[in-house]
Amino acid sequence: KQLAQPEAYYAELLEATEQKLAGIAREVARRKRTPLTAAEIGKKVGAVMNQFKMAKHFSRSGRLFY
Repeated sequence: KQLAQPEAYYAELLEATEQKLAGIAREVARRKRTPLTAAEIGKKVGAVMNQFKMAKHFSRSGRLFY
């Protein structure tokens, strides 16, 4: 894959991070019988943030900020 411009590259990383976090949110909402604990959710979110190194662009509430 050819290297993209830095802005496009970071936009792709942010989009990928948001998609993975949305997947976690869907999983948390879906699980009713055995809900995930806060620690389990934190581990999943932390894994996504570490994968793409985009934690500095998100607040703890999960909202994107610049």
